[in-house]
Parts: sequence; C-alpha cells; structure tokens
Amino acid sequence: MMFPSVVALAVAATAVLSYEAVPTEVKEWGSQDLWIYSSSWYGEQCSCMCAALCWYPTPYMIDNLVAGRMFAVYNNATPQMMFLEDGRPSAPAAASVPCSKTPTTFSKEAIDRVGREALMKYFPYQFTKSATDMWDATAPNPSAVVPIFDQPCAGALEADYLNSAVQITKYIGTPRAITDNIGKVVKKKVIVDAFAALGLDAILQCRGDALYEVFTCWGKNKPFVYQQQPWEAQYGPATPIKCPPAVVATSNCYNDTVSITKFKIRNVTTA
Repeated sequence: MMFPSVVALAVAATAVLSYEAVPTEVKEWGSQDLWIYSSSWYGEQCSCMCAALCWYPTPYMIDNLVAGRMFAVYNNATPQMMFLEDGRPSAPAAASVPCSKTPTTFSKEAIDRVGREALMKYFPYQFTKSATDMWDATAPNPSAVVPIFDQPCAGALEADYLNSAVQITKYIGTPRAITDNIGKVVKKKVIVDAFAALGLDAILQCRGDALYEVFTCWGKNKPFVYQQQPWEAQYGPATPIKCPPAVVATSNCYNDTVSITKFKIRNVTTA
C-alpha cells in the first residue's frame, strides 16, 4: 500500500473541515494546534548515555539526523495529552476534553506497513533493550524493543504517524551545516538558515553548548469534508509552519554558536 508523501500531505491540507464534523464521542481527536517534530543528533545524545542503541548504533544515525519524537501540542506548547504514572491518559489544562484512548505499543501491522528497516534507519528507538531486535514486534518481549504510541488522540493512526515521521526525516535529511562541522563549533544561524532553505523554522535544543535536537513545527492536516469518521479524518503533520512564540521559547541554546558532537563508537560492530 502506498503512503502519502510530505508533499501529498501538503495538498490534503488545503481541504477544509470544521472541528465539529468529527463525531462527538471522540472530540479530542486532532484537537491540537500543531505538531512538533524532533530531529535528534545522537552524537550528543549518546555522549553520556549507556542505552543499547548507543553501544550498537545503526550506521545511519552515527552522522545523520534521525527522528527523535513527534508530538502534538497547543500554541502555548502544552502537549495535547499527558499520561499518569499508571498509563492512564490525562488532559492538560489546555485541552477541552480528555483523551479516552490509552497508549499502547506500536502494532506489528503498523510497523509492517511502514517497514521495519525504514524505522530502524530513520526512527531508531532510543530506549530499545536490544539494538538488533529494535522495532521487531515478534520479539519475545515486544515492549522492550518497540516504543509506545503515545499520541493516540492526536488525529493520526499508528501507521500514518510512523510513516509521517519517516517521510519528514527523509525530507529534512542532514544539512551540510551539521555534517561539515561534526566535532567542531558552528554558528547557530548557519544551522537555522540551512533549515530555512527547506521552509522550516528550526528551534535548536542543546545540552550545555552541544546540539541535542532540532524542533520544527508542522501544521496539522485538514481532512476532506466527506471524511466524517475518526479513522477517516486525519490530523497528522502536513506542512511546515512558523513555530509559535511558546515553542520558540523552549530553545535552550543560549550562545551564538553550538558544538556538533562526534558520535563515539564504543563497539566495533553496529546494529
């Protein structure tokens, strides 16, 4: 089955549907204002982390940006939903109604539709207990190697969510502003300008002075008027948008420059 590209999603975003068209029993479906997509730089993220993925990295993540997380927020940067310690969903202050769905491990069907190899390459699971079994829903303990789908009310079905993350990762790629400066220091503006060339508003996130991840903001898809059911009306990420002030304010890269940490290879083999 073919999946829509970022460009196709952008075309779909031109259609208009009122929020009330979604059945009232799932009013929370797609209630967010936008999506935040995180481009992760594992050179820094693995610099002081002992996760299995850091010891046995995939070849691509060593010197490329990959999908870190993708989550739905309101304009004030409040998440569309949060979860209690026991896993029960809880509505943040910005939400008008709570999410009635419970987060679960991504299904084998969703993983198969997108492709395990693509997910391993472009959306590695940071907390996998086994780098070789990552994204394998048939593993003896799937919850140890497959992440939780923690955005069940944001208006994107599992496979569509995963495919969007993979497609956005491919679209962004890794700007030369980063690859040409691995192990060096670079002006923040150079990185921001590289993202701007793709039509993206880059919000840099750091650990100390080192680049950790890059946030970009994406408007949600607007379903067609005839898509009345929640499984038809999709509100996944569509087109790049300017980040609202509250999201811009989350940047913690306070200097004019950032360092691009080189990935430290801890083993001679990779996943």
